[in-house]
Amino acid sequence: MVVLGRLKAPHGVRGWLKLVSYTEPDDNIFRYGPWYLEDPLGGWKQIDLLAQKRHGTGFVVQLSGIDDRDQASLLNGRKIAIEESCLPPPPANEYYWRDLMGLEVYGAQGEHRGRVKELLETGANDVMVVVRDPDSSTQPGVENPAAPTRHTARGMVQDMGKEQLIPFIESVVREVDLVKGTITVDWEPID
Repeated sequence: MVVLGRLKAPHGVRGWLKLVSYTEPDDNIFRYGPWYLEDPLGGWKQIDLLAQKRHGTGFVVQLSGIDDRDQASLLNGRKIAIEESCLPPPPANEYYWRDLMGLEVYGAQGEHRGRVKELLETGANDVMVVVRDPDSSTQPGVENPAAPTRHTARGMVQDMGKEQLIPFIESVVREVDLVKGTITVDWEPID
């Protein structure tokens, strides 16, 4: 299952709920289906979307079988997902974040940098949070695990011991190989 959003508090008295979309743009959440609702006991249950409308910076939705505020309040915080097979393939040289999670990151000279722990959206570009191998003393930053964030000629590097922030931009990311499970970057922090 691929999580696309999360339900929030009820909206009104007729069972409508606020919805936070994780898609970009945010209204793409309505392009996918069928929707599945997270079950509090584990698993997923298919649910039909009856109506949706923009509300402020987000959306409100009406789901089948949810007819009043009390029923809607029971769904507060639940995730909305679709089956992975319903996602279209991404365009060339674009990737779903979930496909990048856990990939091993290597420098241009073949040195192991760590693995992708998560990705961050910064506004200017996406950033990979790369977790370094705690047993390696040859990796940058291990010698000084308390080093603060540094601004360099090539951008920002957060050197917090075992994590490094690496921008996910064309000039830095040289290759993504989903089959091998690797990302090659040309990124050398400069003091």
